[in-house]
Amino acid sequence: LVSMVASLLQVLVLFAGGHYVATGELSPGRLASFLFYSQMVQEAMNTVASQIVACYQGLGAGEKIFEIIAAPPPKVPLEGGLVPSSTELEAVLLKASLLEFRGTFFRFPGAERVVLQGLKFA
Repeated sequence: LVSMVASLLQVLVLFAGGHYVATGELSPGRLASFLFYSQMVQEAMNTVASQIVACYQGLGAGEKIFEIIAAPPPKVPLEGGLVPSSTELEAVLLKASLLEFRGTFFRFPGAERVVLQGLKFA
């Protein structure tokens, strides 16, 4: 809506300026200068307006975040389920530590050259 009104005003200025140029009251160069400078002011005002809108959007988002932070945490039932025994837990931890990488290399798809070579993770 704002850009439509601004465009309409620019067309009106162009028609009025054309009338003044036709009657000799205004030179074509001054009309072009006026249109150029008015467009610069219009762009600056559009930038200011968009920054104001962005500030209000940020305020709204911040308000929502603080509502989420202030909300009590959901209650998760911690009853029931299976609890592993200490021997089962130790077995899982021992198996997890057995994962190793030896002589690993990496090459990008379609590339001839190896980028990483001889990596070892334990």
